[in-house]
Amino acid sequence: MHTPPKHPWVFKQDLTDVVRGTPPGSVVDLYNPKGKFLCKGFGNLNSQIAFRKISEDPKLVIDREWLIENMLTAWKAREAVKYTQHSFRWIFSEADDLPGLIVDYFKAKDDTAVISFQVLTAGMEQLLGDPKMTFTKVLSALTLNPENHLLLIKNKSSVREKEGLMPGQNEAITLGSKIIDSKKFRFLITGQVELACNLYDGQKTGFFLDQSMNLQQTLRLLTETSETVKILDLFCYVGQWGTYLGRKLQEQNKKVETCFVDASENALTWAKQNGEYYELSPRTVKADIIQKPQLIPDELFDIVICDPPALIKNKKDFFPGRKGYLKANREAMKRTQKGGLLLSCSCSQPLTSQDLKGVLNEAAKNENRTLTFLGESVQGPDHPVHPHFPQGHYLKMHLVRVD
Repeated sequence: MHTPPKHPWVFKQDLTDVVRGTPPGSVVDLYNPKGKFLCKGFGNLNSQIAFRKISEDPKLVIDREWLIENMLTAWKAREAVKYTQHSFRWIFSEADDLPGLIVDYFKAKDDTAVISFQVLTAGMEQLLGDPKMTFTKVLSALTLNPENHLLLIKNKSSVREKEGLMPGQNEAITLGSKIIDSKKFRFLITGQVELACNLYDGQKTGFFLDQSMNLQQTLRLLTETSETVKILDLFCYVGQWGTYLGRKLQEQNKKVETCFVDASENALTWAKQNGEYYELSPRTVKADIIQKPQLIPDELFDIVICDPPALIKNKKDFFPGRKGYLKANREAMKRTQKGGLLLSCSCSQPLTSQDLKGVLNEAAKNENRTLTFLGESVQGPDHPVHPHFPQGHYLKMHLVRVD
């Protein structure tokens, strides 16, 4: 390697010489074979990703103060695009030059908040130190009252094992005397719509905040709807799509009926609660949409959302996973009335937007339907994409009219 790497990862097999005995997660310098400095970052020979780039500045001191400054910078970047007005992703690892740190900020109407975070690299675990002390300093610098916040550590991820770290347990840490329950927390998403769920036991940081921009864009395209709108939310999790669109259509004096479908009974309990909060006449159906589609109501809906979990984890899963997306979207189209709208998403990084478009076209051909593509989108600006880190570009959405 003769020039600084563009991609923020360097794999162990690409290193020609290493200093043995360096503690995992240490800040180290990367040099070319002639001894010229290239960049600095986290080193960890226990991991296949042996080096995680942070900076090409040889004089940069990477310590706790540097971390706090970068956390503040990440907050201000979201503030600049008005994402701090609701719940948002505060820190997105490599995209914010903080490899291994994921932070979501769940904001309630009363200005209390849950800060849910994952520490996925040995270097970041060392740098963060005592999370209570570090986050208190950051919140104070942002003139936010730490007492209104609960820290939620979500370190059960298997990614930690690849770094030589022990899988952690979920842990809630109070920053003051105020009681905040992360197991039943009601928070704001975009458009001042409220959702409630169990952040403590939920997947990853507890809830997926990456659809904010897509929710907004979809709403803008819902220009012609009847007085009564039926919404089918497939793979609904806690009902974000159906609740958001239902509430916003309600504000336009529409009567809304929602049907939430998911394989998880627990998720459906929350989806029903969120729908009932806005009197959206929610029905819930427990069904594996791909394996047992016959359990989904055999009726037509005005708006159908198909937002499955990642069906393609890596390249070798591409074709089996694509079949899953095809099956799911065929079932969605069967239940979309003529002239209705289908919103299809994928959070599988290996499946491109063009791939998803191909899935939709194939599903339409199989179901003898005609599609008009109305819009497409990706993850929002609170989930920025590093210019040389394609792994961070994972979410894609297509909105189509089905005839």
